[in-house]
Amino acid sequence: MRDKGVALTLAADFVSYETLIAATTGAAASGADIETGEYATCLADGMIRIAASPAGSLTVDAKGDSAGGYVSDTAGIVARLVKRDFGVLDQRLTGSDLDQVSFAALTAAQPAPVGVYVGAKPEIVSSIIDAMMRAIGGYWFFTLPGVLTVRRLVDGIVKPPFYVPLSDRVSGTGGRMFRA
Repeated sequence: MRDKGVALTLAADFVSYETLIAATTGAAASGADIETGEYATCLADGMIRIAASPAGSLTVDAKGDSAGGYVSDTAGIVARLVKRDFGVLDQRLTGSDLDQVSFAALTAAQPAPVGVYVGAKPEIVSSIIDAMMRAIGGYWFFTLPGVLTVRRLVDGIVKPPFYVPLSDRVSGTGGRMFRA
């Protein structure tokens, strides 16, 4: 973690949000749990706390969710997002709901590490996926059977399947077909 480009020192990792908030703060060499120039974490809850107001912008190098190992490419993060339980019943996808071939192809075509930050303000998962896919020239859609597929535009060409009969869209069986 850096404050206006100056590295801060890790003071401690607390076991819970409550213990992180209860930690004392103070000037350097004050004996406080978190002193000026330091930060503390509660990795279990994904929280960071600094001892004093920042001098400038705070920057953090973070890896994020490690359940099942870290993922850092667009396809991996999209898959992680849609398989995550956000507390909404029956809204999480499983591995069989993903077109594994398209996800592997996207990883091969765009393996570069990327990052996404979701702050305290609630975000719609589809909006995050839209932004990530747009950033790599990609798009995503659900097939008629409901399988999530990801692809990239290659030389400005959208690859099939793209066409959905109007009757399927009107009857509601088509669902969300794509996002460009």
